[in-house]
Amino acid sequence: MKKAVGPLNQYLEIAKEYAALGKQFLNSKAGLVVKLLFTLGILTLFFFQIDFEKLTSTVTDFKWSFLILAVVMMVLRNVISAWRFQVMSAYISKVPLLTYTKHYLIASMFNIFLPSTVGGDALRVFMADKEGVPKKKGLMLVLCERFIGLYAFGILCFAGSLFMPLPWHIQLGVLGIAVVFSIGFWFIFFKKTTASFIPQAFIEMKKRKDIIYKVLAISVFYQFFSITIRYVLALMFGIDISIIPFIVFIPLINLITMIPLSIGGMGFRELGFVYFFSEVAGYSTEVAALLAIGAYILIIGTGIIGAIVYFYESVILGIKYQLKNN
Repeated sequence: MKKAVGPLNQYLEIAKEYAALGKQFLNSKAGLVVKLLFTLGILTLFFFQIDFEKLTSTVTDFKWSFLILAVVMMVLRNVISAWRFQVMSAYISKVPLLTYTKHYLIASMFNIFLPSTVGGDALRVFMADKEGVPKKKGLMLVLCERFIGLYAFGILCFAGSLFMPLPWHIQLGVLGIAVVFSIGFWFIFFKKTTASFIPQAFIEMKKRKDIIYKVLAISVFYQFFSITIRYVLALMFGIDISIIPFIVFIPLINLITMIPLSIGGMGFRELGFVYFFSEVAGYSTEVAALLAIGAYILIIGTGIIGAIVYFYESVILGIKYQLKNN
């Protein structure tokens, strides 16, 4: 007997078709050109808002000690990520924490050159496959890791909003995000359902609720740690600011950068910092610009550390192996 298809499923199928067409266009050469032009347009708009004379005068007391602290925290952040993935994959293969840490650092290097973090995730899946985690299982774990990480961001964003006065539409948006992610988290991992729109990866993880709880706890800690790094970078520039705006705004900015209309979220990230930290929180546009620059320091800094690890693993160890065998 053929299963009846309800209106909701029909709408979902139509939405999937349109999403597939949109994805196909954005991944084409024409789509890349459109994203490039869109990115350049947004960045131009961003730079026209900045008074570079005020920007340089804003940095009155550059503190190298905070830069060193931020670098150490960048490495530790990848260790926390590796720990989370180790907990998720332990039932498949026992992989050392150091190995997964190197995977994350190397992937962060490739993320600088690839148009999005998806490329780095794919690289991690291939590297995990060499450690005994099959590609399909690895992809399942990465998808779950991403979703739980977003939910952790939503938790922190809502918690931070309780300690900061916000315009009603921002407060409503934060509440909406928290509610949507909470319902989605419960529906996907705890409700007994076989809905066709839920990825198979999430359905398989339903059976391992003890892992889900651990990963959620680690994800909340990881996201807070990532936010703290951005706060440390602000202190590095000598900016007198509370950490609360970072807890509220960084998750919102990260969500905005996921819009697939620019290359790697560029442009959206900068305008997000200007809007939330300047228009909403009341700091100057130049301070918001410096915070955006701090975000890039985090990305590039982690990538450089990853490049060092990749060079050591691929070149130095290769030379040592050749010398040993010859």
